[in-house]
Amino acid sequence: MKLLRNISRGPLSPGNGQWRNFSEENPHFSNEWVPPFGNGQQHQRPPFWNERGGNFSEFGNWRDGNGSRLEQGSCRQFDNLHDLEIFTAIKYALLLPLSILLAAIDLYIIFAICRNRNLRSISNYFLANLLASELVYKLLMCFNNELRVSPDGCVQCENSYLYVFALTSMHLIYFLSGICVAVDKYIKITRPLRYAAMVTRRVCIVVVTIAWVSALAGGGLASLLFQYLVGCTTPRALQSHLRTTMLFLSDGVVLPLVMIIMGLNMKIICIARHQARAIANMAPQHHGNSDNRNDDSDQQQQAVRKSTRYFKAFLWSFVLVWVPSVMVANISYILPIARENLSWSIGIRYGMNVLGLCQMLYGTAVLTMKQEQFRELWRGHWQTIKQKLHI
Repeated sequence: MKLLRNISRGPLSPGNGQWRNFSEENPHFSNEWVPPFGNGQQHQRPPFWNERGGNFSEFGNWRDGNGSRLEQGSCRQFDNLHDLEIFTAIKYALLLPLSILLAAIDLYIIFAICRNRNLRSISNYFLANLLASELVYKLLMCFNNELRVSPDGCVQCENSYLYVFALTSMHLIYFLSGICVAVDKYIKITRPLRYAAMVTRRVCIVVVTIAWVSALAGGGLASLLFQYLVGCTTPRALQSHLRTTMLFLSDGVVLPLVMIIMGLNMKIICIARHQARAIANMAPQHHGNSDNRNDDSDQQQQAVRKSTRYFKAFLWSFVLVWVPSVMVANISYILPIARENLSWSIGIRYGMNVLGLCQMLYGTAVLTMKQEQFRELWRGHWQTIKQKLHI
């Protein structure tokens, strides 16, 4: 008992008159200790370690360097600041350059469609709408993680509803615009004679307006439901709520839209193959009645095959990027290490963003430049640039 009394009155106990200034020994320690019963007495004792310079009371109250109280474990969600530095490096080394490159190509194509009369068609209007949705997607993608995590690595409750709004809207507007392009191509191939009467400029404007209004309304509804039904009591609980929200978004929104786009594109590929076979079967009959080979028929057959190859490549790039994204969202929801670690969640999100940008760069920009009209326009602009630069 005597030994226990001596230990209890050791150098950390204020009763023996020996005080130690822990803030001088370690800058992460604070000399102010929040009393458990609120009696106003200030004692000097070592707090629980905190990178922000705060202290931890015996009853779970944090006090940061500014004197404001936080909840236990509410701020630091990263294992260390090194993870945050890695994500910042990935953002500026991969996400930002890819976003700028793709945005420049998208703006060039949109500008070309608006300025050249030869490119002003209903299909190109839907294409310009898809490129505009990509611009919005990239803009929200670059800023939505800042709404979730502050520069010092703290999960923020204040902007959680904005994060849900941005995440939902950016996916809705991109995939709805993709469905518009796929439906336009499907009608153009299956109803070539009625296409001009069915898909007019007024129909195009109405469909595009409905897509954007639906995306913004869906994002606003998701934000309101998250704010008033789920809420944000603590930042650590917010991490669990956001995981559930992203799971509903991936399975309830992204996956059905991806399946619709995949189904339409696969149907278009089947029709294109059928047309290529029909052209190939018609060619021998025509050649048998003619002494000369019909070059126009061969060129048409090659053009159909080439277009089919490009479209198949686009379909597979779309499938290989967005279907695994939905699977990863479900796996990360199940795995304990992904549920408890914010670094895993944000790392997976950054990886999916990089793959999504690469797919957009190939699927909408590169394949668009494969069209003869855009290639001729690009050659003309490139020659003009070379003349001005005297190359």
